[in-house]
Amino acid sequence: MNSRLRIAQRCLVLGMALTLAAIILPLNAQDDEAQARRFYAAGNAALQDNDFDIAARNFERAAALAPKNALIRLKLAAVQSQLGNVGDATTNLKIAIDLGLEGDYLAQARNLQGELDYKAEKFQKTLSPFVGTWRAAGGGPGRDVGWCWVVEGWTEEVSLSVKDASGSLLRGKDIDKHSHIARLNLAGADAQVQTGLHPDCGENYTWTVESDWTVTAGSGGLAHVVSENGVCRTDRVTTNECASHKKLLTDYSHTLKLQDGKMIETDEDGRTNIFHK
Repeated sequence: MNSRLRIAQRCLVLGMALTLAAIILPLNAQDDEAQARRFYAAGNAALQDNDFDIAARNFERAAALAPKNALIRLKLAAVQSQLGNVGDATTNLKIAIDLGLEGDYLAQARNLQGELDYKAEKFQKTLSPFVGTWRAAGGGPGRDVGWCWVVEGWTEEVSLSVKDASGSLLRGKDIDKHSHIARLNLAGADAQVQTGLHPDCGENYTWTVESDWTVTAGSGGLAHVVSENGVCRTDRVTTNECASHKKLLTDYSHTLKLQDGKMIETDEDGRTNIFHK
């Protein structure tokens, strides 16, 4: 009798759990749908204001909550196209078409498809010459500082490659190395050879900044660069050389152009740097 009672109790608990799950799951789905509608509305509002970055973020959130909504994917693809993100726009447009679009929405999708094909071809033409490894170097022969001869120099290497099949985006690594060498000058300011370290000459040190580059096509043959994920390393003991270069470690914008076989970089402060392959 006790065994039958326990079985009946277990069945009752299981039944209650299944009933509760049947109630909660649709409620969760309804919450996701409501949130997706809010993000979709926010994306449309941003789109009306030509704020494509905010529009894209909101359409991405809506798509995450309603992954089978073809219209959200179509809107997201259209905004990504405006931002020049051809690869992701192409992916989301394909998802939208596969999910099922009809009438005017399907016509919009076909037009957007043609637009993305054109942009991919245009961007490939603009960006493909930047692919490869580029190098730059600088620094003088040295300068006389009291009894010391100080030599400062730097080298920079940038390697760029195509990120996706559309060719609309390049990714790369930038490695920027600097050195400061101070030695006792035994033969005067005109000496070509310096020997011996001396405490009065200060500290010898190096520092290196590495960052990731994302390159997109601009107009007039220009390419736009955002450097991010910066990391700085130094062997300087008395002062943290990296502390004075914090700006290089945050999101940093550049432009690139090609001229006479050289790649010319201009940073957001107007400074230029010339690279050779």
